[in-house]
Formats: sequence, structure tokens, C-alpha cells
Amino acid sequence: MTTNRFMEINTLLDLMPFKVQEILLVANLYDAFILEKDGHLAERIWQEYSVLNLLHVPRVTRVGSAGEVAEILEHRHFDLVITMMDLPDTNAFGLSKQIKTGHPKLPVVLLLSDPSMLDTILLHKRRSAFDGVFFWNGNTNIFFAIIKYIEDKLNVAHDVAATGFIKLILLVEDSVDFYSKFLPILYSKVMQQTQLLTKEGIDDYQKIMGMKTRPKILLCHSVEEAQEVVDEYGDHLLAVLTDTVFYYQGHKDKNAGAILIDAVRVSYPFLPFVLMSSQAENRIKAEQLGVTFLHKKSSHGMSIINDFLRERMGFGPFNFHNAKGESFGQATTLREFHEKIAEIPDDCLLYHALQNHFSLWLTARGEHEIAFSLRPIKVSDLGNDPAKVRHFLLYVLGRYREAKQSGLMVQYRPGDFESNVIHFGGGPLGGKARSVTFGHYLLGSSKLRSEFRDLKIRVPRTICLSTDEFDTFIEQNELLDVALEGTDSQVLSSFLAAELPDPVKGMLVDLSSTFTTPLAVRSSSLLEDSRFLPFAGIYATYMLPNNAPLQIQRIAQLERAIKLVYASTYLQKSKAYFQSTPFVLEDEKMGVLLQEVVGHEFKGLFYPTFSGVAQSYNFYPVSHIRPSDGVVNIALGLGNTIVGGGKAFRYCPVYPEILPQFSSMDTIFENSQKDFYALDLRAEVPDNFHDELDTLVQLPVRRVREDRSVQAISSIFEVESQQLRPNNGQPGPVVLTFENIVRYETYPLSRIVRELLDVLTNAMAKDVEIEFAVDFERTNKSVPHFYLLQARPLVVKKEHVTFDKQDEDHNNIIVASNQALGNGILDDLFDIVVVKRRTFTNQKTREIAEEIATINRSMEDEERRYLLIGIGRLGTADPFVGIPLTWDQISQVGAIVEAEIEGFYADPSQGSHFFQNITSRSIPYFSLQLGGGDCFLDWDYLEQQIPRLEQTYTVHLRTEAPVVIKVDGKRRRGVIRKPLS
Repeated sequence: MTTNRFMEINTLLDLMPFKVQEILLVANLYDAFILEKDGHLAERIWQEYSVLNLLHVPRVTRVGSAGEVAEILEHRHFDLVITMMDLPDTNAFGLSKQIKTGHPKLPVVLLLSDPSMLDTILLHKRRSAFDGVFFWNGNTNIFFAIIKYIEDKLNVAHDVAATGFIKLILLVEDSVDFYSKFLPILYSKVMQQTQLLTKEGIDDYQKIMGMKTRPKILLCHSVEEAQEVVDEYGDHLLAVLTDTVFYYQGHKDKNAGAILIDAVRVSYPFLPFVLMSSQAENRIKAEQLGVTFLHKKSSHGMSIINDFLRERMGFGPFNFHNAKGESFGQATTLREFHEKIAEIPDDCLLYHALQNHFSLWLTARGEHEIAFSLRPIKVSDLGNDPAKVRHFLLYVLGRYREAKQSGLMVQYRPGDFESNVIHFGGGPLGGKARSVTFGHYLLGSSKLRSEFRDLKIRVPRTICLSTDEFDTFIEQNELLDVALEGTDSQVLSSFLAAELPDPVKGMLVDLSSTFTTPLAVRSSSLLEDSRFLPFAGIYATYMLPNNAPLQIQRIAQLERAIKLVYASTYLQKSKAYFQSTPFVLEDEKMGVLLQEVVGHEFKGLFYPTFSGVAQSYNFYPVSHIRPSDGVVNIALGLGNTIVGGGKAFRYCPVYPEILPQFSSMDTIFENSQKDFYALDLRAEVPDNFHDELDTLVQLPVRRVREDRSVQAISSIFEVESQQLRPNNGQPGPVVLTFENIVRYETYPLSRIVRELLDVLTNAMAKDVEIEFAVDFERTNKSVPHFYLLQARPLVVKKEHVTFDKQDEDHNNIIVASNQALGNGILDDLFDIVVVKRRTFTNQKTREIAEEIATINRSMEDEERRYLLIGIGRLGTADPFVGIPLTWDQISQVGAIVEAEIEGFYADPSQGSHFFQNITSRSIPYFSLQLGGGDCFLDWDYLEQQIPRLEQTYTVHLRTEAPVVIKVDGKRRRGVIRKPLS
């Protein structure tokens, strides 16, 4: 959790430091009996708190005399004393004096039950003996009002200072009888409004925040007291409800209410007022003042107050109308409010804006930050132009809603997909979902949000299906036996024939009605992207266009993709991976991410401007680049190019100018990306799609040369000058150089990546890898959008290894490399699998992969590991740049060498899922590049050994003594010694 979030939560916990939890009720036996029998005191207090879901119901302890009070206060703490007037050994005034002498900060409230005492005993000058004076007319709700009144009175100064946005309702009334009836009603309305709004809270923090920052009610009895409150807290007032006749300058004044209203309006002209009176003729005075009038004796008084709370204070829905009273609908949520602002007529918009209704409603809802930003802006500041007013409101509301949701994950609610990250189900999230939600959280609470204020940095809209749904799916369809024991075809057919849980199917119906853009259905197992093993690329991900004409078709495709992801947990590839881990397959549970695909549509294709993988640790630094400077791989289109090991643009975000692979025109043409992956929106998704690539197309870059976003990341080769020129749409071969982004920083990708890696590395306390996508055409006339797709720990070990003279002698070694990965010494490998250089051809790399898989299966049976010496990039999805091995085909590998031969060159595998599985398992890894200085491979020695098994393209050697593998990860140096004779 970030420091900012801790500070927010600590501020929340510090609000309302004074809470009434222990009440001492001082009453003679008769009064206590009446309170309990007629008022059901304890039960009603409990009911009030329960109905409002308030915690910590106060406990009431009764004593019957001043002597008992003195005794109990000696050994027990109380937060509030409520005393009746008549006691056997003193009266309430004497008791208050006694308590205040020994406990000056303990609030004492007088509760009267005899109406005759209101005028004869409680003169204004004697009210100060108590912290409050109230009258009980048989309604025990007065106790709840007393408790909240005392809490508000003692907390207001602290809470306003702590937050700056606590709102207040000022009630000015000197009639004990009236405010004792009115205050419980007012508190009830405020608490009900707060309860209603907290149900809309995005997460528990916002819900609790809503309750703790509810409007406070302050009670005053004179103009002077009220003016003090206005002077101190005027900017925080929601409304003023005032009597007509009360004390002013020490005497009852028939114009006190009007005097107070006129004085407050000087500084706060838009503040709503209510003028209250028991005399109906004072309605004229209220009309002259232009305020709401409440006749205290009217049977319609409560409906007037309800209307005032709703219309003038913003409680309840916002009703849109113009000056003529013509209605244009209402909004009950912030989202509906935002949508209505965009569509209401100009006269309606200006009417509410001129009356300050918008900020008032937002304030009443607890949307303090945006309300404060709107309040100082006058319509005249925007030239009284409704178009400018609308644009301003939409912009401010949009930014506020985005910031409010940033970093939060909410539970799924039918019809509500507004939040960026939604949790479906009650169980744990899988690893990928954890990384998405954690990244979402950091983006919302870290310095990234303020540092890149004008840029769009977020995660795509994501629904996370918990692993409990997977358990239900397996159990209700009785799939466990076939899952663990069945062949791949049996697993797939059984899973596809099974039914998803009904709640999941219901959610998919809801989702398919809301989401209109392409969707990715991604695996998110419990163990995936863990801090120790990434399971990268082991499970399935499916991209769906989500554009079938019938909803039933779109739902069927989503269901099939989810079932295929579930089935991928138990396919042979996954089972083979588990055999080389400390886990057992039965421990694994699969969650699913339903995620919007990042991108834009161009000529029927859907793809992002570019996708990327960035790592905080660079295993292959060149020049003066340090490993800690990190590395970025980016490619046009969907990320399959990178994670599948295809050609991508690789650079260091700290030194973007160092590009050895682009050192000459020849190397630029050789190393630049030639094709890309996209979704074809025009093609129908096959009903029986199975492979992850079934829904994608791989196309040459030239197919999208007219796309403006592609022009922004590419150059044109000018044949006449033999030079690369900025791509302005002119004729010529398109070359993906990313020059504008990387070298000239027209978009600050390097800065964003550096900051993200820094924040995530600090948060995880280890090196990290992120996957991301950037789209330049996400919305018209907007800045490019950066989407964080995934974040996972990167396993980097850095122990020190020493080398001796024998390690320098080529007669003693098979392999030497200054681009080695891993740490330590490995001396238990007796088997070597070699791709033969003399028969190698990149036209037969799939056949080579099958030959290696054949040897791997025999090694599984014998439970032996081996050294693999391959040619080109291993694990690539592109068979022309290397050998397209999958992890299950080399699950027994103990060390890997990637070698180049004359006429066949390839960049290392860094950035691919294959590479992630190598590094996470601490498998020694050697990259050998021709002409690479200290790089050496003794092909002659290998070709002289007697093979245990020789195939067309590979050979399996077994030695009597082990080969010794030494790697110093700090210096990236490694050797493989020949077995001792």
C-alpha cells in the first residue's frame, strides 16, 4: 500500500475522535421506569443504530442519585451523562456543577419530561449549565439525536481541520420543545441520505468515508451564537434553518431570523435557508426574504422539510427542470448526472448553473472535491455561454469520476461496469488478476497520477472471475477425473460440453449488452505470475472481436473461450510444466480475466499502435548500459509478436539512443519488424475455435501503412537517397523505427516506463516485468492512452562465481559467453542435446522442435535433465527466426545455449514468455553471437562424440562424467566445461 493511501486511511480513522459509547443515565426510579416501559430506551437505541448499520451501539448505565454518580465516576469512564431534573439528593443544576468540578470535559445533558419546566425553569441564562437541554415527549428517538448532537458538537473543529470538506447544517432555535422534536427528524433524514449514498460507494473505504464525513448538525439559540458558527465554518455550511423570534443582543427579537439571514447572505448568497415560525403570518416575511417557510404547527411541516432537503439541499435525486418548471428527467447517481449534463437543453443547464444547484447537489452527496472546484466558477466567467458551461462541466465531471475510480476494485453489480476493475465471485483472485488490480491500485495512488496529469495511464476495463467459479464449474460438471487423467482431446471435449455456473452466465449476458469493443479472455491461475514461478505462456488467452450480430453468438464465444481457458489448466503442456515445479496440479485453480482489448479499428482490423514488454533488469546490456537500467521491447499490433519471440524493437529506456541493432541500413532492414498481429473484425469467428491464434491474423506491416498511428512510429525508406525519412504518407517501403517515440520523445514512453518500473520495483521489493499497450487513436483528438496490462516479479539472482585458468582454455571448454544468464555452478548434467549445424535450415524448425521433444520425453521417463544447444532464437512463435519450442517440449532441460551460425542470426529470447520460464527457474542460459568477443562454441568437439541417438537435425550425447556449467550473473560471464575423461 502506498504512503498516500495509508495517509488517506489514517485520516479517515482519525475522523470523529469523540464517540459516545458509554452513557450514564441519572434518573430517579420513577423516571427510569417510565423511560424503559414507555420508551423502551435500550431497545430503541439499539434499533436506531442497527437500522443505520452503525457500529458500537452505546451502552446505558443508570444510577439514581448524585451520590451514586460521584461513586461510579471514580472507577468507570463515561462519554456522556444524561440527567433528569428531579433527583433525591439534589437537582440537575447541582449535579451538573458537581460533575463539571471533577470532570470538566464530560458532557452533561439535561432531559426534561415535565412541560411546565420549559418556561419556569429554563431561562436563557441558565441553559449554559448544561451541554444541551432537551425535552422528552415519549419518543425515545430523542436519545439518538442527543448522542449525535454531542458527537457533532465536540468533533466539528477537529474534522473540519482534518479534511477541509466536512459540511454543516446550522439549526437556530431556542424552543426546547420544538428542536427536541425536530432534531431527531433532521438527523434521521441526514443519516438516511448518507446510507443511500454509501450504497453507491465504489469500495469499503469510500463507503466508510461517506458515513464519517456525513453533514454535521450544529444547534444555536441566539443570533450571536449562530454568527460565531458562520464566521468559523461558513464555507462548510449546507443550509441554515432558523426560527423567526429568538434571542438577539440578550433579548427576544421578533426579527432575529431575518437579521441572521441577511447577515449570512452577505458572504454566502447561494446558501439555502428555512425560516420557521409558529405564526402563519410570518410566511410573508419568508417570501420577502426569498426563503422557504415552515409553519411549525402545520400538518404538512414534514413534507415541506422533505422538499427542502431534496430540492434546496441536494438530498435525493437531482431533478432537472428549467425556470418554467418543465421537467427533463432526474439523476440518482454521479454517472447518471454526468450523462444528463450532456443532453439537457441549454435553458435547463443555465437555470441550474445560475442557482448553484450543481455544486449543492454534489456537496450533499459527499462529492466534496468536485463541488469545491465548481462553486467558485460563475456562469458569467464562461461568458454566459451554455456550450462553454456544458463543456466545462463535462470535462470536470469526467476527470473527477476517472480519478475517483482510479486504483479501486469493486464487486460486480448487475448493469454497472463503470469501474475499471471489477471482481466477480467471492473467492481469491488468480495471479494475473492480482497483478492487474495491484497495478490499477498503484496507478491511482502513486506519483504517476500527478506527474503525468495530462496523459492517460490506466489499466483496461477488466472483470476478474474468482477461482471459486472454477471450483464450481469443475464440481457441478464432475470434471476432476478427466481433468487429471484424460488426454488433451478428452479434457477439451469434456470441458466444452460442460455448463458454466448460472451466475457466470448471467454476468456474461449483462456484459455482452454493455461492452461493444473486442475482449480478451485471459487465464489468471492462483500460481500464475507468482513471485517464484511465472507460468508465463503456459495457459491460454483468447482475443474475441465481440462483434457478432446476435447477442447469443457473442455470449457463446465468451463461454467457449472461458471453458478453453479452464481446460488449459489440465492440458499436457501444463502438466509437463508442473512436473518441474515444487507444486502439484491439484493445487492449481484457474481464474479468468475478461478484459477490453486495447486498440483502434483501421480498415476492418483492430490493434493497438504498439504493444510492449519492459523489464527493470536488463540481462543483455551493451555499451555503458547497466543491467539496472532496464530494457523495453515494443512492436506494432497485439503483443503476440513480443511474447511469442518475434522481431521487436528493443532499447534501454535510460539510453534510448544506444541501438546497436539499428547501427546501419542493413541491420535496420534485417532487425525491424515485418509483420504484426491484429483482430480481423470482418471475419467470422469459427464456431469451433480452439487455438489462441484462431481469432487473430498475422499481416505484413505494409497493409496498414496509411494508418496515422502507424505513420507516427515508422519511417519511409527513400530509394533515391538511400535514407530513412519521417513517414508523412509518401510512397516508399515502410520501416518500423519508432524514432519519433524513442529518440525524439513525441510521446514520453521512456519516462512513463521508467517511472512505472520504479514504482512497481519499490512496491514489490524486487525486479519486475510489465506488459503494456499504447494506442494513439483510442479517442478522437485525445492524447495517446497507455494501458498497463500485467505486472509480474522478475527472478534475478546475483551470487558471485569465480573462474580459474582452466575456464580460460578453449581446450577445456565447450561453450564460453559474455552474454550468460544465471548464477552458480551446475555439475549434474550427463546429457547434451545438440541441433546439428550442418543440417540446420530455418525451413525445418518445426521438425527440429519435434525431434527435441522426442528426446525430452525419453528424458522424462528416465528423470534426467540435459544441456540443450540450439540454433537461433528458441521458443519463438516465428519459425523463421529460430526453433518454435514450447515449454512442454523441453520440460527436462537443465541449461540452454542459443547459438548463431553463418547466415543465420537472431536476437536473444529476452522479453518472451519462453525466456520468463528460463529465468524464473534459474536455468543457466548462454547467448552466443558470431563475432561476439569472448563467445566460443566447440562444434568440432561435439561432432566427434559418439551419439546415443542421432536424428535428421539433432543428436543426443551422453557422457560418463558430468559437464560443469559455471555462470557469474553479475558479470554475465559463463563457461561450460568438457566432461573429465
